[in-house]
Amino acid sequence: MLCDVYIMPLWRFKAGDICLAEAADQTSGSSASAGRGPLQALRKFWARDAVRRIRSAVEAENDVTIDWRDEGPLVYHRAGEEFQALRAYARWLESPAEGRSQFETPPAGNYYKHAVWKTKRRCNNFPQLVDHDCCFGYYLPCAFERLTRVEPRKVERWTFLRAVGSSPRLLDELQRLGMIFAAESAAHIPDDATRHEVLAAHRQLCEIAELSCLHGLPVILGRQGYPQRTRSQRRNRALAFWPRTASTPAG
Repeated sequence: MLCDVYIMPLWRFKAGDICLAEAADQTSGSSASAGRGPLQALRKFWARDAVRRIRSAVEAENDVTIDWRDEGPLVYHRAGEEFQALRAYARWLESPAEGRSQFETPPAGNYYKHAVWKTKRRCNNFPQLVDHDCCFGYYLPCAFERLTRVEPRKVERWTFLRAVGSSPRLLDELQRLGMIFAAESAAHIPDDATRHEVLAAHRQLCEIAELSCLHGLPVILGRQGYPQRTRSQRRNRALAFWPRTASTPAG
């Protein structure tokens, strides 16, 4: 599944302020304003509170304290490669050496249905890559070991969660994976097209993880939350949550 990839302040993404994040890069080192007025202030409050809850969940899951300066420009925005080929290859490398032969292309090129996902063996070498779906979720510019699941969304009878990983840990996994790929990919992956898919995904994820670590900003995988709502929908949603106060007499 293709996705959009952003590297930017997470709260601005949550507030739908991608354009303002771009504008911040063109100012004299200061962040662009997130807008004025009660609705914009409320969106900013919601966004920062969402980031706080994500940070708290990661800290509770990993028993560590994490923090990053969630301010700055939009550093990166591109469509993501099909990362599932790389995830499947990394999962395949976790299989016992005596039990694997070559990494094969799945039927119809659907890596979600690759045979490697049938195993229940725990992923020890590349968990930040393999256990994260690389479609919807985040990688934070902080070092922690375990992925954290946040923001449950119920669709009919299914509940979906976003994975939160560590971009420094992801970069380390990708560097180790790159050395294996350089040395053995020709033997591991006989099909040229499949090898190209894995390599393209590896190159883009390396670039993304490096930029996240360099700028100290989160990687965001998915779609921006606010733009799909119309202006009136956003207004009605804001008013529904706006604190009730005593009515002011007319005149």
